[in-house]
Parts: sequence; C-alpha cells; structure tokens
Amino acid sequence: MPREQWISVIQKKESFKIPQSDVLHIEQSGKSLHIKTDSDLLESAGKIREIREDLEEPFYLCHAYLIINIERVVSMTEGKIIFDDKTELHLGRDSFTRTRKKFNKYLLGQW
Repeated sequence: MPREQWISVIQKKESFKIPQSDVLHIEQSGKSLHIKTDSDLLESAGKIREIREDLEEPFYLCHAYLIINIERVVSMTEGKIIFDDKTELHLGRDSFTRTRKKFNKYLLGQW
C-alpha cells in the first residue's frame, strides 16, 4: 500500500498502520494524536502539522488541532459534524462555518 494511503500509529508497545479510508477524524491533544476510526479511538505520538503533510483530499483541517475525513461526513448542522458511523463532533462557530462551506463544495463536486 503506498505511503499516502495509510497513517502510522506509534505507541509505546506497538506500531502499526491503518488505512486512511478508515479514519473519521484526527485530533491533537498536547503531543498526542487521537485518531478516530470505525472501531477505535487510537492514540499516537505526533502533531497535526506533521501528519497533515501526508494527508490530502478528502482530509480537511477544520482548525489547528482537528482534521476530518470529509468523505465520511454525512451531515453538518447546528455546529456539529455527523459521520457515517453516527459519531458527532462539535465545532465553534467560525470553524463550523468554514468547514461547512468546504463540505458544501464537496457535495457539489467542486472540491
């Protein structure tokens, strides 16, 4: 699998890769990344700015500490993002407005 199609997860006792298509969102907390997939919430060492370099569309940087997989979003309403597994994420007004504009372009095929 080419490098750009998976994400590295590096933990104290284990290192592995996960397909990008399995990722719903990635959030930075301190020096750790929290990677939400279909079945797990994984923690890995790293920073958003480092992982962002390896991610392209359909990943979108909502704000400095959050990247979403826009292909996995089913709706955006009232400040929240709803993913295809029913996971919900709440965003502040400015981040939500910018992200929703990007989602609307995605829906219209203008990404």
